[in-house]
Amino acid sequence: MIELIIFTLILFICGKLCQKKNILLDNLNFSKHKKYISISNKLPVTGGLFLLLGLLFFNFYKIDIFQKLVLIGIFFVGFFSDVFRNFSPNLRILLQIFFCTLYVSFSEVLIQDTRIDIINEVFINYKIFSIIFTLFCMLVLLNGTNFIDGLNLSTSGYYLLVCISILYLHNQYQTSLDIDFLFNFTKLLLVILIVNFFNKTQLGDGGAYLIAFVTGFFIIEFVDVNKVVSPYFAISLLWYPCLENLFSIIRKLALKKKVSEPDNLHLHHLIFLYLKKKRKRFANNISGFLVVLFNCPIIILSTYFFYSTKIQISIIMTAIVLYVISYLRLKNI
Repeated sequence: MIELIIFTLILFICGKLCQKKNILLDNLNFSKHKKYISISNKLPVTGGLFLLLGLLFFNFYKIDIFQKLVLIGIFFVGFFSDVFRNFSPNLRILLQIFFCTLYVSFSEVLIQDTRIDIINEVFINYKIFSIIFTLFCMLVLLNGTNFIDGLNLSTSGYYLLVCISILYLHNQYQTSLDIDFLFNFTKLLLVILIVNFFNKTQLGDGGAYLIAFVTGFFIIEFVDVNKVVSPYFAISLLWYPCLENLFSIIRKLALKKKVSEPDNLHLHHLIFLYLKKKRKRFANNISGFLVVLFNCPIIILSTYFFYSTKIQISIIMTAIVLYVISYLRLKNI
């Protein structure tokens, strides 16, 4: 508890200093995706840096030099896009592919079980297809997480629920993974959530990529080493950022827009704009809280029925239907 208080104060003070000295700020004048709903044009991106340093500090002797370098690399892919105006989206994608491929190559953490025999056979006999599918899923998750990181509380709160779900299952069923890394990660997310509530820090693209990278690969490994867990449990936990990304791509293609062009038509944007019209105070925080609240029953149910593929698929389909209904209702208001 004392540890959490100390780290919260450190991050809070760092955020205040960055705002005062105009350093490590996310320039919203050219960050179109975030400026639509920001309540300040001087938001420090210290949350992501804090998360990276915290992970390295708490797990210095638990992860090897290769893992440290990959974590640093994926963070700076996003961090550069936060602080450099002309950082190319195409270069960002290429670097994401590079670091994900690097991690997959050395760790061999792959999606290998889909509960569909013919696909599993292809993945086993032709490993390259398993690698390509894993990379595709990770790219969807990385960029989807960056999309949902537009509100206070939303990303840190959502992934806090995901991590608690995994910790709960480990505690109940004693899974075979070393869970200390995830426990430290969860504590850091809680600190970021608290400080983000007061608008003194944000994750930035670097923090969003780092959260998605760590959580995504951890859940893939969690499902792979615990055969009783349905592989669709991973989708149930991470459905929201993945759907947000895929839905955004489909929407932009339908509107004949560039896929990489930011807009204000994500679900969390619509929630925020609706509350803003109602002149709600703290619309940003309330919107983020509603996003987390919307995902609570989905994550709770998927955790309770972690073993059942049929129920997991039902949960995913229900979540998608609720998302589309909510989106269309808000879009037409």
